[in-house]
Amino acid sequence: MAEVSLFTRSFPRIRAITTRHLHLTHSLTHNNTATHAGSKLRAVPSLYHLYSNSALVARSSSASNTVAAAPAAAVKAPSVSAFSAVHSTGVHEGLSAFLHDGVVGTAGSPVSLTPHAEPTEHVAGTSTGAAAEDGNPMHLPVFPCEKSALMALFRAHTSGNKERAFAINDVGIVERQFKRWCRQLPRVKPFYAVKCNPDMVLLRTLADMGANFDCASGEEMRAVLTLGVTPDRIIFANPIKNVKDLRFARKVGVTKMTFDNEAELYKVREHHPEAEMVLRVLADDSGSVMKFGVKFGAPQPHHEHLLSLAKKLDVKVIGTSFHIGSGCFDATSYEKAIALSRSVFDLAEKLGLPKMTFLDLGGGFPGAVEGEQPADNVPVFESFTAVIRESLDKHFPAGCSVDIIAEPGRYMATAWSTLFTLVQGKREEPVAADAAQRKFLYYINDGVYGSFNCMMFDHASPVPVPAYRFMHDKVAIAEREQLYAANAAARSNPALLTNGVAPLNGLVGAGGAGATMSAAALHKPHMDANRPSLSSRSFSNHRNYRSFSNSNHGREPSCVATIFGPTCDSMDVIAKNLPLEELFVGDWLAIPNFGAYTAAASTTFNGMPKPITIYCRSKRPSPTA
Repeated sequence: MAEVSLFTRSFPRIRAITTRHLHLTHSLTHNNTATHAGSKLRAVPSLYHLYSNSALVARSSSASNTVAAAPAAAVKAPSVSAFSAVHSTGVHEGLSAFLHDGVVGTAGSPVSLTPHAEPTEHVAGTSTGAAAEDGNPMHLPVFPCEKSALMALFRAHTSGNKERAFAINDVGIVERQFKRWCRQLPRVKPFYAVKCNPDMVLLRTLADMGANFDCASGEEMRAVLTLGVTPDRIIFANPIKNVKDLRFARKVGVTKMTFDNEAELYKVREHHPEAEMVLRVLADDSGSVMKFGVKFGAPQPHHEHLLSLAKKLDVKVIGTSFHIGSGCFDATSYEKAIALSRSVFDLAEKLGLPKMTFLDLGGGFPGAVEGEQPADNVPVFESFTAVIRESLDKHFPAGCSVDIIAEPGRYMATAWSTLFTLVQGKREEPVAADAAQRKFLYYINDGVYGSFNCMMFDHASPVPVPAYRFMHDKVAIAEREQLYAANAAARSNPALLTNGVAPLNGLVGAGGAGATMSAAALHKPHMDANRPSLSSRSFSNHRNYRSFSNSNHGREPSCVATIFGPTCDSMDVIAKNLPLEELFVGDWLAIPNFGAYTAAASTTFNGMPKPITIYCRSKRPSPTA
C-alpha cells in the first residue's frame, strides 16, 4: 500500500496495459528521465488507470496486432492488493480496482495503446471495513443483497450524465450458484467452461471456491494457470486440438483431454504421448435448442474401432464424455447419455483396455438462480440433477472408483451480470390515424456486434426492461427496512413528510451511509426535447421509490418498440415490435441474466466501445417486494 500511496501523491495518472492472457512489450518512459525499452508486462485481465481523484478504473483492452503470446514459463499466479476511495456520502464514487504485482508501469509513464484499440473500462472497489471481510479476497464492494448492489452502483455510475453502457457483475451470485451445485450434485465436480465467459474476476471467484476448468485452447489454459490453478484441475475439452496447444498442454502438465476421431489419436501420440484421453460420445441432443452433435461426438458404431486403435497406439483412454446440448428441454437426455457411457466402459473392459475411471457429463445446465424459472420454459436445474443422481446411482454407484465431472458454463455465468444500456436516439414511426398504438424506433449504445451477439450465436432472446421497472421487481434489504422505518416515523410525526411522502435513503453497500434513490432518479429529463416539462427537481422531491413503481412518468403507457444497436448496420436489431411504454432519450434499460456468451464474443465494430464492467459482491438474494 505504501507504493500505491506514493504513486497517487506524486502522479495524477498511472497507466498499465494488459490484454487477457497475453504479454505486451513496450517502451516505458520514466517521468521524463530514463527510457526502459522492451519492458514486459505480465499477463493479467485488465488495463489499470489511476485517475487523479484516486479512483482506480481498470480497462480491459481488445487484443491488437502488436501482442504476442506469453511463453509457458512466464505463467505465474498474481497476488492481489487493493486501494479504496469511498465518497463521504457512502456511495462508491471512488470504486477502486485491483493492483496486481508487476502490472503498474514506471511512474508517470502511460503505455500507449495501438491505434483504434478502444479499451473497455472496468470499475471495482470496496466499502470501508468490507475489504478485510473473510471470503472477499479481491476486496470487492460488499452489499447486503443483490438489489442493494444494483441500486447503489446504478446510481453511482449514472450520476453526472454518464452515457457509456455498463454491466454490474455480482460474484455473490456465482458463489451461491457454486454452493447450490455442491448441494444438488455432491458427486459431480464442476469444471467451469471458460468459453462461456472468460472474465478474470469470474475465473478467480470460481478458482478460489475450488472449481475446476474446462478449457478449449492454450490461451484459456494459460489464463486459468495464471490464477494459480494446478494442471490437474483442467480438462482440455476440445475434441480437435491444434499442435501448438497440444504442445503447450504437455509443457504445463495438462493431461486430460477429449477426442472423437482416429486422426486425433495419431496427433496426440506424436505430440502429447502422456495424455489421458476421454472419448466424447455422440449423445442424443434432440431435446436441446443448440445441438452440438452436428460437430462433435463419436457415433456408437465408431466406439469399438476408436478404443481398439487407442490400445494399438498405446494411447491411454481413461473414460468418456458427452454433451446433451444447450437449452435442453428434456432432462432424460442425461439418463440416456449416462447409460451410453456405461456401455462404453463395459466395451473397453471387454477389449482389454485398462479400467476406465473418468466420466464427464458435459454442460447444458440452465443459468437461472435458485427459485427463478429459466428463460423459454427450460426446466429448472433441480429437474436435471434429480435425473442425474438417479442415473449415476444406477450405472456408476458410489464406490465404483470413477471420477465424475461436468462442464457448467451458463449455469455459473448467466445470472452474475446485469447490463444497462442508454437510449441515445428515438424516432416515431408514422401510423394510421385510427391506429391503436404509437410506434417508436429506439437506438441504444450496445448491440449485436457487442454484448447482444448472443442473439446470433447463442439463440438468446433478451428483452430490455426500463430500469425503473426492473428496480421494482425486488426490493433492496436496506430499502425495505428504511421504508418501514420511514413510514412508521411519518405516522407518528407528519412533519417528517416531504410533499406528503416519507423519505427513503441509504441504498448503498456495507459500511456506507445513505444516498437517496428513487424511481424518478432513473429518469433524468436532460436529453429529450419531447419529454414532458417536469424538472429533475420536481422528480427528486419524491423520495419514496415504491410510490413511483407503477407510474409511467408522463409516458404513453402502451406503445410498440423496435430497438436498434449503435452501429450503422441495419441488422443490428435487439427487438422488433416489442410491447413497451414510451421511452425517452436518456432512459436506461436493464437486461438481467446477461453473463453467458455475451461479453466473451463482443467486438468494437464501427468503433463502438464495449460496456464498462463494475464488480461487486452481494451477501444474499433480494427479498420480494
